[in-house]
Amino acid sequence: MSEQTIKVLGPPTVTVRREVDIDPDPDLSWLGEYTSSPTNDSHPVAIDRKARGDHRQGEYTFFHGGANYSVGGKFCDPVAEGLAYVEQDYQRMEAYNRGEWWMVGVIATAVLETEAGPIEEVASLWGIESDSDEDFFVEVEKEQMGEAVWMLGLEN
Repeated sequence: MSEQTIKVLGPPTVTVRREVDIDPDPDLSWLGEYTSSPTNDSHPVAIDRKARGDHRQGEYTFFHGGANYSVGGKFCDPVAEGLAYVEQDYQRMEAYNRGEWWMVGVIATAVLETEAGPIEEVASLWGIESDSDEDFFVEVEKEQMGEAVWMLGLEN
């Protein structure tokens, strides 16, 4: 293994772009799942999509929320209290299916110009809801820029 010293021509330039990840099959299991069964072992409460008129031929009939629901750190009785949370997850999942929101990624690219040519590092974070608060996107962009610069071996 040989070592090579590369002369840096200037400070790194960092560019950031936010990309939309339109994934046809994203992992949204944290919201819940569509099934053909009204109950299962881990989710005794389900929303009947057919009874609501939301069901179309070829789709699953039921929706089970994805989380173990808690209020104030104490888990809810899923039958007595969990339905409101399942409803919330269902509405969110249905909004996703209607294209009202999607998953995005924030990508930062740091480029260091050298005598030997540019050295590029990319840092990214994916799985961000497209309708997240703009302040959150700004925070993630800063973190990813810092990560990309760090990957070049430079302080940020």
